Amino acid sequence: METITIGDISKIIAFLVAFIGGVEYLYHRIKMLLKKALNDEFEPIRNEIKEVREENQNNELQMCMNYLVIAIEKAKRDKYMSDAEKKRFYEVLDVYTNKFHKNSYIHNEVIDLEKSNIL
Repeated sequence: METITIGDISKIIAFLVAFIGGVEYLYHRIKMLLKKALNDEFEPIRNEIKEVREENQNNELQMCMNYLVIAIEKAKRDKYMSDAEKKRFYEVLDVYTNKFHKNSYIHNEVIDLEKSNIL
């Protein structure tokens, strides 16, 4: 039977350490290259999603503004708003001011309606 020396064991351990280190390096390198390639491929999709989100936010803002303007004009004309109309008005106004951080002529109209006790 052949004898195994400490030198042989050291060579085997050194080989295993080098082999594992090489495999680990290749794993991280391949992972990095795949990640970069996937990011490059998905970038147009991310941009399109971003554009759609921005468009949806713009549409939501426009809908809020339209509702508020119509409700204000109706309240001025009728000199009255029901409790349900007031509640909905303030809900939309809350979105307009807190989500979109808008404060325009609508704010002045709201103050006028509150002073007139319509709101």
